[in-house]
This record gives sequence, structure tokens and C-alpha cells, in this order.
Amino acid sequence: MNNLMKHILNSIYKIVVFPLYLLVCFNHRISGTENTFSAFAQMLSRISGKHGEFARRAYYNYTLRYSGKDLLVSFGSLFTHRDASVGDRIYIGQYSIIGSVSIDSNVMISDHVSILSGKYQHMYNEEGILVESEKKDPFISIGKSSWIGANSVIMNNIGEGSIIGAGSVVVKPIESFSVAAGSPAKVIRKRGKEDDNGL
Repeated sequence: MNNLMKHILNSIYKIVVFPLYLLVCFNHRISGTENTFSAFAQMLSRISGKHGEFARRAYYNYTLRYSGKDLLVSFGSLFTHRDASVGDRIYIGQYSIIGSVSIDSNVMISDHVSILSGKYQHMYNEEGILVESEKKDPFISIGKSSWIGANSVIMNNIGEGSIIGAGSVVVKPIESFSVAAGSPAKVIRKRGKEDDNGL
């Protein structure tokens, strides 16, 4: 698809989803919650093909804290919080769930990846009941030009130019230009800035 056609379609879908953005803002002002944002994110995640990709791009361009150009969110994938921030040329595969995260440019996220909003999502209260944690983690950060393999769970930061093998669980920070895999993920080797051979 040429750049002119992409620009036209991006503009059309921004007009189409603008009413959804207004409803998200209205609901947040009235209730202080992200319920409407989440509902529309789930609805739009179910639109297939190019129509879905353009609709999701336009929606997140409006609603996320920051969204760069050429964001591609595939079928079944969604952001769970508006405070997420994504750079330019981000690819997110199918059925991935993205929480509170800061993603730098040129990052590829494969299918069925979960990026949590930190490691501490829940806690036990005084009665021993599992509740949402009051402890707020800092944003998880994904460095530029990183690649996250399918079925991975990301609970900590990933440095620039790193590769996370499929099925990995990242619980500790991964340094830049590392290849890491496993559960919990461990660094297998370091890679050079010009190394593009993957695993």
C-alpha cells in the first residue's frame, strides 16, 4: 500500500473512531475509570483484516499517552491501560495483551504475548483475600529495535536491541543487546548492534 493511500485511510479512520474517543474522555471525566476505554479496545480488537488494523491505529493514536506513526495492532490484541506509550513502527502480533508500558520505536511483539503492568499486580489483604495491589510499579520499558517471541510474558524491562525467545518469562531486567530465553528468562548471549540474525 503506497504512502498516499495509507495517509488517506488513516485520516478516514480517525474520523470514524473520533466519537469513541469522545465517549472515553466523557466517561473518564465522570467516573474516573477506564471502563469505556477497555470496552472499545476489546470491541475493536475483534475487527479483522486491514479495516481492523486502521481502526485500532486510529483509536490508540487518540487514547494512549503517546502513539507514534505506523502502529500495527493485529487481530485479537489490545492495550489495557491508556497510560501506555508507543514509538514509531511498532508491530504487535495476534492475541497479545499490553499493559502499562513504554515501548520505544521499531519493536516487534509476536503473537500471544502478555506485557504486564509490572510484577506486582495483586496482593493479599488483612483478611487473606486476593485484591488488586496498591503498590504501583514503574512503567515497564521495552527498548528500541527489540523483538519479543510468541507466548512470552514480560514482567520487567527489556533493553535496546534485545531478543526474547518464544515462551520466555521475563522477571528481571534484560540488558541491551542481549538474547534471552527461558522461564525465568536468562541471557544466552550478547549481540552486536549490527547483528540481525536473531536466535
